Amino acid sequence: MNILIIADPLDLHADAVNWGLAKLGYTVTVWNWADFPIFDSGVFEINRNAQKYTMTNLGQRNSSHFDVIWVRRKETSTPFTDCHIDDREMVLKESAIFLESVLPYLGHDDTKWINDIEADRFAGNKINQICLAKKVGFAVPDTLLGNDYERIKKFFDEHEGQVIFKSFSPKMWLNDDGSSTVQRTSQINQTQILNDYAIRACPGIYQKLIEKKYELRITVIGETVIPAKLDSQKFGATVDWRYDTDGGKETLTTTTIPRDIAEKCRLFCKEMKLNFGAFDFIVTKNDEYYFLEVNPAGQFLWIETYDPSIRLLDEFCRFVVSHDPKFISGTGEKLTLQNYEISDHRKIQREKFREASRRLKLNGSGK
Repeated sequence: MNILIIADPLDLHADAVNWGLAKLGYTVTVWNWADFPIFDSGVFEINRNAQKYTMTNLGQRNSSHFDVIWVRRKETSTPFTDCHIDDREMVLKESAIFLESVLPYLGHDDTKWINDIEADRFAGNKINQICLAKKVGFAVPDTLLGNDYERIKKFFDEHEGQVIFKSFSPKMWLNDDGSSTVQRTSQINQTQILNDYAIRACPGIYQKLIEKKYELRITVIGETVIPAKLDSQKFGATVDWRYDTDGGKETLTTTTIPRDIAEKCRLFCKEMKLNFGAFDFIVTKNDEYYFLEVNPAGQFLWIETYDPSIRLLDEFCRFVVSHDPKFISGTGEKLTLQNYEISDHRKIQREKFREASRRLKLNGSGK
């Protein structure tokens, strides 16, 4: 079985899964898009006899025979260091188009994709997510998406100021002092809602604030539904547990969810044509379950870090090599994140990461 992971080889998820699959007896190719074109070259050839795609770093004469392809993370391409600054934008754009164009041809008719390319693109649309969530029967907060100031101000007033804002994608700004500012989900205050320029200047997502009892991260792998509970309100009310208080990952534990919620997660993935997804939910004091979003390429190993009983590394590795699209976790000796962390493989990767960090500091930039 030929397995391809598209990611930076030093990415924790890609490396841990690579280690796990090796333990199961499989060889994996990890392809880093950041290597193109500075360290990598490729060509797609079409002639009267056949068509084929070859890429230097994939180490195959014909690179279109992968049985499993996990699109973990598409890194940004890296131009040659002597590329003129005026040409960098074109090189980055053309490289991205080329790589995206050849991606579907890396597999064959029976290749298992995690996830299907078109399904992943469809699922990345927040409007598609919310509409489908309502269709399958999930409760969804009242939501506005866009930049119409008058309508957003009315929405704010209708909900008596109990409204949150979040962006369509992650954002981070580097500050002059070397620190960074991260765009987070936050409640809008009276001063902010009066800033019509800020609202008109950039579209966003506005939702009714839902009072929380706790939160859930539900990971769906095949048809296996794995819920984890985040007691995010343990140390006080919080809108975004990742930043607001200490009541974040440290409060994570295994949990159970109602059967109908699990079935709706499976149905949602079936309708989206996803075979992997990381769902975020709010559970209210009245035990109502509110869908927030699904990330089709969401991180999952942090869950096992905080509760080692939730064996997500093992589940995911066995799903990768399973030929059953309705994969259900089995029994037997489990791969563990803990064993990966103490392995010689991990020690080598840590040293590679430290060396890469040193090179970046010497160069003075990330790319």
